[in-house]
Amino acid sequence: MQRSIFPLLLVITIASSAARAQCTITWAHLSPYCDGTYARAIGAVHWTGGTPPYTVSVMAPGANVYMTGVMSSPFFIDELVSLNGSFSGATAYVSDDLGCSASLPMQNLDTHDAITEMYGMFDIDVAATDCSGGVYTVRFTDEPLYVSNIFLEPLSGYTYRLFKDGVVTASGALSTIFQTGPARLELPGLTYGQYALELNTQNGTAQSVIYCPIVHDFLFCVPKANDCQTNLRLRSALASVVGSGGLMTDGLRTAGLLPLVEPYSTLGYAYTGTTPGATISPNVLVLTGNDAIVDWVVVELRNVTTPAVIMSSRPALIQRDGDVVDLDGDPYVHFPVPHGYYKVAIRHRNHLGCMTAGNYLLNTDPCRSPIDLKANGVVTYGTQARKYMSVGGVVGGLNALWPGDVTYDGVVKYAGGSNDRDPILTLIGGTTPTNTVNNVYNGADLNLDGKVKYAGSANDRDVILQTIGGAVPTATRTQQLP
Repeated sequence: MQRSIFPLLLVITIASSAARAQCTITWAHLSPYCDGTYARAIGAVHWTGGTPPYTVSVMAPGANVYMTGVMSSPFFIDELVSLNGSFSGATAYVSDDLGCSASLPMQNLDTHDAITEMYGMFDIDVAATDCSGGVYTVRFTDEPLYVSNIFLEPLSGYTYRLFKDGVVTASGALSTIFQTGPARLELPGLTYGQYALELNTQNGTAQSVIYCPIVHDFLFCVPKANDCQTNLRLRSALASVVGSGGLMTDGLRTAGLLPLVEPYSTLGYAYTGTTPGATISPNVLVLTGNDAIVDWVVVELRNVTTPAVIMSSRPALIQRDGDVVDLDGDPYVHFPVPHGYYKVAIRHRNHLGCMTAGNYLLNTDPCRSPIDLKANGVVTYGTQARKYMSVGGVVGGLNALWPGDVTYDGVVKYAGGSNDRDPILTLIGGTTPTNTVNNVYNGADLNLDGKVKYAGSANDRDVILQTIGGAVPTATRTQQLP
């Protein structure tokens, strides 16, 4: 059994009205206890003699407990255990400022450790048994850095329940899903859905560990058929359509202008590992609310050593809340590449793309926490790769892709050759700046409302000025992708 390297150290100053020259600990006991939710240390230290104020300490080689003081002997202990409470060998100490010093080994020391939680105890692996049939096996193996290993315990009395989409699909003795070589919990024959494995550790026998809380849930997902390699959850935002609460507008969808065929091949983008011309069903565009589709994007997995190398790229769809979903509406994007570490990049047809600075471990499980490119804590490659936006209803603001790349060349320019302003003017006719072109799906429509405007309110030209800084028309902003 692994034990914490931190000693249990309790130091309390005790006030008393009686003055004595010597002190003696008459009895001391300590034991771990689970109240159903938390692991606690319970016990007491009793002494006589000495002169107040007193210092009371309890030390053990394998626990870390913090307690508050009391006014007099006996000193009662009832405190939370911070992670791992192994009380074997614990000793109580009492002293005062005048030379009183006493110690006594603590009694009633339970042989159990007290573990305050089990989260992080397992590495969870989702592997296909039949990829084309969508059948998977999920394995729970020991996380070696964790403080305790459940596989060293007698599993008698432990039970489990497996939930799929909130409904119990299997249950029984934990020992029935235990396998060896290596030690693991194994759940075969699972199909697409969201799962929770519930372990009940209340009624075990001959256990060396008290687990608190007594019931633990481990969440994971199983992907669809043919999605048995690497799956990614990603979040991002397009700055030109971010509104209150951080939600993007879906004007192109509501106007019926979103194409059913991916648009990037016609813009000259060459996919890696994906056939051009991918399509979606009209049913994907029916969703409203936060999950309504805003537009098409491209997601790339890049080599961690040579970030300019694209290992795989896929067209995908971005929703109003920023979730990037697969073409069938799945809440993840599937890549036909092996599990491993990747940098993740996203592109849009008139916004500047960006890429993570860090490397992310991706595998089959699509329920892992999303890489959230909207979040301040996710660092991106390059300099100012995203636009920071202070948005009403979003504490701390959010980050979004810079808009304005009408020409889809990776540079936002207002003036000079190959600038992004001229295509807007050309599209509306060139001679009358107040003209408007309506009901189009075009890169010149920078605010994605289905209209191309050069002048007036909500025009597309101003978007370019805002991205380059506004004050110097010859300034540019370059996409931060290697």
